[in-house]
Amino acid sequence: MAGFHTDCIEKPLSRGFRQLGWMIGRYPWWFLVIPILVSAGLGAGFYFLPQREAYDIEEQFTPIGGPSKKERDFIKTHFPVNDTGQFSATRLYTEGSFVSLIAVSLFDNVLTANAFRELLKLDEKVRSLNVSKSDLGKEENLTFSQLCAEIQGLQCLDSNPLLSAVQSNPDKIETIYVTFPMFQNTFLGKYLGGVTLGPEEIVQKARAVRLVYYLREDSGQDKAKSLLWINHFINSIPNEIRTLNLTNIEWQLIGRKSMTVSYFTSVSRQTEFEDATKSVIPLYSITYFVTITFSIMSCTRLHRAGHKLPHSRSLNGQCEKQGLGRFLWSHFSWVSGPV
Repeated sequence: MAGFHTDCIEKPLSRGFRQLGWMIGRYPWWFLVIPILVSAGLGAGFYFLPQREAYDIEEQFTPIGGPSKKERDFIKTHFPVNDTGQFSATRLYTEGSFVSLIAVSLFDNVLTANAFRELLKLDEKVRSLNVSKSDLGKEENLTFSQLCAEIQGLQCLDSNPLLSAVQSNPDKIETIYVTFPMFQNTFLGKYLGGVTLGPEEIVQKARAVRLVYYLREDSGQDKAKSLLWINHFINSIPNEIRTLNLTNIEWQLIGRKSMTVSYFTSVSRQTEFEDATKSVIPLYSITYFVTITFSIMSCTRLHRAGHKLPHSRSLNGQCEKQGLGRFLWSHFSWVSGPV
């Protein structure tokens, strides 16, 4: 019976690697220079990585062409938002561009003249923040009044209806009858927290006040400027609050804490997502390195002869003489027993 050849794959591979080794030994510089040039050419694309990074939460975690996006496009077309002159927060089809602050009273009630005096100071501090932007060699100074969402012409939307009601006079807050949840046709549930009501839905005391500052994002240029101002707000507001030396209220900007200050903006979740990605990559790299190292070390043989099967030469000789089929039958027929 003709013998079975089991090296139909091994021989061509061995012959090919032998030729490859001969070429590497004969022309070593080609195999050294060409991989370096190819790696450098392919790696040059990392230069454009910062511009092409995809950190958008909606893009990453929502299906492409989902029905909710089509519905939002319908709302966007038929109920557009006008940030310059006719802004309305209820017409927003996204969260919008904003920064939010919460003031928590150190006492039982934030609706006092002393607390509102400090609220007005903080409101003025936020509105006075400005950031410089270089565009085509020109230096542009961006302030909140230039970027704010506007109502009734050039008037910025108030950060809190109660601040608008006192008209820069904090003593008025103790004489105004604040009703809840509606106050002067405005829903106060968004701006006032920890409320204790008295007769006729009049607020007796409240523990917290929220200030919200909306910015324009009608055009791509406005959105980019607003984002620049928001990032400046995030970086500078903790230090600005410390300079106010507030004594009646404890300040918290929702979202992230720095000392006794935390904050929340329209980009807070996006920022946390980017920070999480940067913190995960080193851990992933370490895991990959440990896995690959373990795989390589587990396959390493320090002594080749010690890993050979006993009587391998005699078995190979018998295999060649008897043929593969007879060899396997004679040596492993005991597994199934006699037929």
